[in-house]
Amino acid sequence: MSDTLTQASATIGQRVTLVASQSHRYPGVWTITGKGPKNATLTPAGGGRGLRCPYAYLIAASDETASTLGVPYVPQPLGFFGGEVVTVAGRTGLWVVFADKGARVNVHPLGGDGGRYLRCPPESLTRVPLADVASHLSGS
Repeated sequence: MSDTLTQASATIGQRVTLVASQSHRYPGVWTITGKGPKNATLTPAGGGRGLRCPYAYLIAASDETASTLGVPYVPQPLGFFGGEVVTVAGRTGLWVVFADKGARVNVHPLGGDGGRYLRCPPESLTRVPLADVASHLSGS
């Protein structure tokens, strides 16, 4: 572990990779964008969601490492927002999202149902554009 960085040796703007025990979870090349007393703030070289991790997990990236480990940026699907109108696969009517917890989205029927709600996987939901809500309600 002697090749890992420390707070003193890490510099903002430096390109790094993560140690082997963590690189399968966070592959690719990262850029240090901030430093704290225990953790560094990282941004992926290709753009995307950042990461905070201990300095002991960081290894300076060489030019050849940067070219072989580069991972193309793949945008993550957007989650659902509270108040968004959706349809649920296998159910009739319109539903309103009130919580998105990642693997499950909590929805309740438009107009309410005595406080009852469903927990659905996000794949079973389809967003309804606001312009189409009126046509869904009128039944046409």
